[in-house]
Amino acid sequence: MKKNVIVSLADSNYFPLLNELIGSIKRFKDSNNVAICILDAGLTDKQKDELSLKVDEVKAAEWDIEVSDSKIKGREWLKSQVSRAFLPKYFPNYEKYLWIDCDAWLNNWETVELYFKACDSGKLGITQTIGPGYKITSKVNWVFKKLAIIKSQNFKHAIKSNISYDKARKLAFAPHINIGVFSLEKNSSSWKVWQENLKQTLKGGDIFGSEQLAMNMSVYIDNIDTEFLPLNCNWITSNLLPKFDEEHNSFVEPYLPNYKIGIMHLAAGIWKDGVDMRVDKSVKIELDTLDNSKIIKSLRFKNNSLFLIFSNEIFEKFAPLRSIVSRSSWFESIFCSKSKPSSLAPFKTTSVAPTKTVPFNLAPSSVAPFSFALYNLASVRSTLSNVASSKIPCFKSTFFRTPRSGSVNTFSEKFPPLRLISFLFNTFQLTVLSASYFK
Repeated sequence: MKKNVIVSLADSNYFPLLNELIGSIKRFKDSNNVAICILDAGLTDKQKDELSLKVDEVKAAEWDIEVSDSKIKGREWLKSQVSRAFLPKYFPNYEKYLWIDCDAWLNNWETVELYFKACDSGKLGITQTIGPGYKITSKVNWVFKKLAIIKSQNFKHAIKSNISYDKARKLAFAPHINIGVFSLEKNSSSWKVWQENLKQTLKGGDIFGSEQLAMNMSVYIDNIDTEFLPLNCNWITSNLLPKFDEEHNSFVEPYLPNYKIGIMHLAAGIWKDGVDMRVDKSVKIELDTLDNSKIIKSLRFKNNSLFLIFSNEIFEKFAPLRSIVSRSSWFESIFCSKSKPSSLAPFKTTSVAPTKTVPFNLAPSSVAPFSFALYNLASVRSTLSNVASSKIPCFKSTFFRTPRSGSVNTFSEKFPPLRLISFLFNTFQLTVLSASYFK
């Protein structure tokens, strides 16, 4: 039984972003020990069917606090502003909850571990939106000399929500807390504090932003026990753009020591020519690199290692394929170099014991039996050609070796060319399925 869970929410419009978030999680082998649950705020039946193959649970989000129809105006996705404060109600079988907005994606698994550690003993694990490089924390309109009108996000929302001036002043210049990523234990008392503040903010103000204001009130006014995590644990790109580390193919903080970003969050969007990157994946912007050059790049999740991510459910459907794999020695994972799509190189061999269910989380550091990374369709042809001509060391020893003494040899094992044909045929089947499933 999985003890920890990652939760997100989406409607039909944000489904592509949700898919990217899930993909960014499942590429890490450690994700096998963490559940993924989704709240449905307007997904189509087809989208829910697809999700059911990838995640542990999908449940419909509700208005856990009554809100007038005049405020909702048909925007069911606004349930995200309410339901995330009631996660133990929706998914009661877990001990720790990590919420990640669907317009964010995971770049470093250590961040997940950090969030789960942060919420020990009932603490709230969360990040303040302030750090090196932030030049403005609150906005003011200067009227005359020392006179100014406060425009900070917390103060503005508090006044609009009819929060008392005493409380609003306490929030005015407190570092804003973004709740797009946070962690809490199931039995934490912070849930109740947050829910009570949320009732107050929903009653007086708009739905959007109400849960964030309620959380800021919980931290800065009610003083719930909080573990503040580094900025790279919830990197809001609209506040400060990252740099790109070309050597390690990863986004990093723009200032020394250039720590690897854990979670990339596209909150508020990245806009170019009036188009939001969250809506159009083709939108790219100019970024600085660590070697002081420029690069044009999207900030959305892309499987940079170019791996197809297979779920256990898919593999379980291929019993004949599984029997081929388990009958002989484990195959080394291979990948296609981005710089040379036609070339293939084996991963470092690790001893792996056969199991009934084989997870296909194809992180570069993991070794999975019978796993491929396919750069594009052109490289598939090259892959098959290289395998057939025995240019790949791992296949030299696997497909063209003499059967082991005493082993139960199948017909194909006695005739290596037939084993190879069977292997390629099943590979083709799996590739076609995966291309359709993960498009």
